[in-house]
Amino acid sequence: MDNNPLVSVLIATHNRPQYFELSLISALSQSYANIEIIICDDSTDYRTKNIVEKYMKVYKNIKYFFNGGQLGERGLINMHKCYSLANGEFINYLNDDDIFDRYKIEKMIQCFYIYENIKLVTSHRGIIDKNGNLLADIDVTKPIANMNQPIAGLHAIGKLILQGNFIGEPTTVLFRKRDVSKFGLLNGRQFYALVDIATWISLLLTGNFVYMSDTLSYFRIHESQNTMSQEIRIKILLESLILVDYGYSISVVPADFYSRFYSEWTLLVKPLIPIITSIECFKQYWPLLKKLKMI
Repeated sequence: MDNNPLVSVLIATHNRPQYFELSLISALSQSYANIEIIICDDSTDYRTKNIVEKYMKVYKNIKYFFNGGQLGERGLINMHKCYSLANGEFINYLNDDDIFDRYKIEKMIQCFYIYENIKLVTSHRGIIDKNGNLLADIDVTKPIANMNQPIAGLHAIGKLILQGNFIGEPTTVLFRKRDVSKFGLLNGRQFYALVDIATWISLLLTGNFVYMSDTLSYFRIHESQNTMSQEIRIKILLESLILVDYGYSISVVPADFYSRFYSEWTLLVKPLIPIITSIECFKQYWPLLKKLKMI
């Protein structure tokens, strides 16, 4: 591996100039020097563009693309655009409301030199509120066992499906570009809500990962996040069954859990069927519901 590989930091942004600028500063402040910053802007105004142009006068490693409005799928198409434009051997997304620790990229790159067959590196991530105040850990952000050493990928897949996304949001993870053909793709299926978990599973099918004990990124919780919308909540619910079903097929989800989960999932989804079948954004899930004889 190159001793100083290029890392592409990808920021897909939409109408969050105040948070975006803080995210951009954290990327520009990295101790690791060989970084390109790819910004794809879905904004409906020029506030973010004006901010970027100010920084581009000083920093030559910023590449900015203005989309002239939303490309679709609540930012997923914009994330894909960022990915297609990346030139780096390594990829690290940076959500436009999150923040990197100054030493994030440097410390994570070192893990790929130290250990063999590593497909991703993650770390503890802090939670901050809209004003940047540090909040207490929640279940999925609490430190895990076996930190700072390789952990088996298949073990992690089971834990991801059974216990939640302890590996983290896109901001948290560094991985090789060659190992991911398309962000959110798992077993030939594009995910639209659980894109990060689907990607981590696809990576961990063929290798291991390292969880670093240092807090190397910060996940911001605020009222305007995508996860707050009804559309995203319903998609998360639908895709959770797809993940559990896949985990069962590769023997990392026990039969008793699968049976219990499916029964509870059915009770939750049945009242939502009129919404799901009447709105175009859920069309990709209709074949699944037909297969289950729910529509």
